[in-house]
Amino acid sequence: MTDIKYRRRSRLLPKIDLTPMVDLGFILLASVLLTTVASYPKVIPILNPEVGCRGEEGCIAGDKLVTLVISGEKRLFGYGFQGLNQDWNITNILSLVELKPEPVRDYLNKQSAIISKNFGTYKDTKPMIVYLKMTQDAKFGDLVCVLNELKRTGNQHYVFSEMTLADAELIQEYEATTHISNSIPKTMEFYKHKSNQ
Repeated sequence: MTDIKYRRRSRLLPKIDLTPMVDLGFILLASVLLTTVASYPKVIPILNPEVGCRGEEGCIAGDKLVTLVISGEKRLFGYGFQGLNQDWNITNILSLVELKPEPVRDYLNKQSAIISKNFGTYKDTKPMIVYLKMTQDAKFGDLVCVLNELKRTGNQHYVFSEMTLADAELIQEYEATTHISNSIPKTMEFYKHKSNQ
């Protein structure tokens, strides 16, 4: 008998050349970069209402406006044109709201109810328009709190507006009248510096 010895063949693994795949990757990357359109930032114009206009096209009745000024030390100041009909007293016009969710929500619901009673229609049950202004002393987290409460209360009409010297003076007068600490020192310093230029 002859001994037959079988040799085991070693299996050769196929060799994969990835060089063409790298070329294909570069071609795909180049085609994507060439076909995408660069988007440019767009500026949205702010429509500032004219006080005293009544129902004309593109005009907002001032009585529907509520201005919220977010200042330092967790303070939110709110005022609307309906306050001007009362006796001219700074504490009647300007409301100080603690910057926490519940007080902000209560203030927004109260203002919305007053305005809805006078201007609400079956199409627009929440006609209140909110002007949001921030002092230089305000924190970003405070703005987020106010935006959350606007969404939660269903007030969809709001616009960011620039803080003015008149707003700053109104807040400063309120704080002096009610004997509370100054919450807008950076803002007042900014306006003093701006007026000196």
